[in-house]
Amino acid sequence: MRWVAPPDDLRPWTDGGVVVQAPATLAASHFPALVGSMLVLRLAGAVHRAGVGPLPAAALIGPSTRPSQYLHRGAVHAVGLLIRPEALPVLLGAPGGRLVNAQVALADVAGPGWADVPAQVQAAPDDEARLGLLFNTLRAAVAGPEADPHRALLQRLAQALQGPLDQACRDLATSRRQLERLCRAHFGMAPKQFQTIARLQQALHGAAHTGGADLALQAGYYDQSHLARDLRRLAGEPLGRLVQHARQGSGTAHWPLAVGWQLKA
Repeated sequence: MRWVAPPDDLRPWTDGGVVVQAPATLAASHFPALVGSMLVLRLAGAVHRAGVGPLPAAALIGPSTRPSQYLHRGAVHAVGLLIRPEALPVLLGAPGGRLVNAQVALADVAGPGWADVPAQVQAAPDDEARLGLLFNTLRAAVAGPEADPHRALLQRLAQALQGPLDQACRDLATSRRQLERLCRAHFGMAPKQFQTIARLQQALHGAAHTGGADLALQAGYYDQSHLARDLRRLAGEPLGRLVQHARQGSGTAHWPLAVGWQLKA
């Protein structure tokens, strides 16, 4: 499992690419709740998302408010992009909230520029070429005037949610009620829920080198018990067990956590 940094011009839209090569002995993958989305093209194997259904070979996986388990059949080979929250509505050409806790075939939601991408990915000579193709297609999909007010709003909204909600309202010159509507429409969750999941992601990304109370404080938690509560609810397991599994390498169902460590290294 490998993370690939995005080109500089795409950093506002994607956190990078991922290459997944899971052996047939790996029965499942476990993901925590996520504020971002994933664009995935599978070249081998079959995947079934527990409680949702089979994952299409070319899929867009929306934000999630709970842990997800993906069951494998056979060795799985896939490439994909980590889509930032503010990029999903641009990619869809519509508010992204309808995709929360959902997965859809890429052909059902993406524009015409993506129609030939699955076949091109299959025909590409290697994973580097496949990710290059995905980055280039994303670049074309998000191309638009820098002064586009809709895109500017999405980026300002995501930025504002990194701070206190009262400050976010002031930064956006809006009310709490309107902030709630905007966040639910575009990101699929309430502002507070978005912040909670984003904070947990920050904590998980730092868990490779920091633990316990220090990790909780660095991620913005009041104390370690609050972090532990969110881990059980949004990641499904205690921190120590998650880290132990993730350090086992490609043979662990918690490889997404190890990829997150690469992202923040």
